[in-house]
Amino acid sequence: MYINWAHHYIPKLSGTCSVLINSLFIYIVHDDKKIKLGDYPFLLIFFALYNFTSTAVDLLVPTCVLDYNYGFSMFVSDGVFEKEALPEVIRNSWIAISIATMISVYSVTVCLIFGTLIIVKLQKEDLSMSEKTKRLQKQLMKALIVQSSIPIIVCFCPCFAAWYLPVFELDIGNWIYWISAVAISFFPVLDPLALFYFIPAFRLRVKEIFRIKVPTNNVTFSSRVITMST
Repeated sequence: MYINWAHHYIPKLSGTCSVLINSLFIYIVHDDKKIKLGDYPFLLIFFALYNFTSTAVDLLVPTCVLDYNYGFSMFVSDGVFEKEALPEVIRNSWIAISIATMISVYSVTVCLIFGTLIIVKLQKEDLSMSEKTKRLQKQLMKALIVQSSIPIIVCFCPCFAAWYLPVFELDIGNWIYWISAVAISFFPVLDPLALFYFIPAFRLRVKEIFRIKVPTNNVTFSSRVITMST
């Protein structure tokens, strides 16, 4: 089902960008031997693989959300899995919404709890880490905060709006539902960019690959070897 040009083409464009950016991200994490992050590269590669999976789902099962009065409907708008919804699926919609809400709230809660614990741990005076390791940990923490905020902004908030605004008979137009479907497709694109931005070594590596001139102060910084024990 063709909705409009933005809904049809933008997810495909973001999917292409996601494949290119995450492929570059995996190459940099695996190839750069100057930064010793212990087992952390495996976590970063897992993030990239998850982004690939998310991109594949967005492209294979594109969705659209429409509301009318007290209810809303979410349906597959294109692709190989497009077909009419069964009555049983409609009757069980509230169960699905409840489960999806619990999963979303659980994910956000886990991010907030563990993020707070990490910040408190890094601020302790008696933490047995070198200054370089602490600096690297803080850089990674900033990147993880942004990575946690991205799905909240582009995934959870639009989904909550699509799920619960019709319940309170709040009609703000269908544009919010079209935007929500498009915004979710940008999550795997923005996720690795946060690490490129907040971790100087990765940022410099990107500039080296694309042969971008690095300012003198950044060159001085890149000469430092940042290590972290496994």
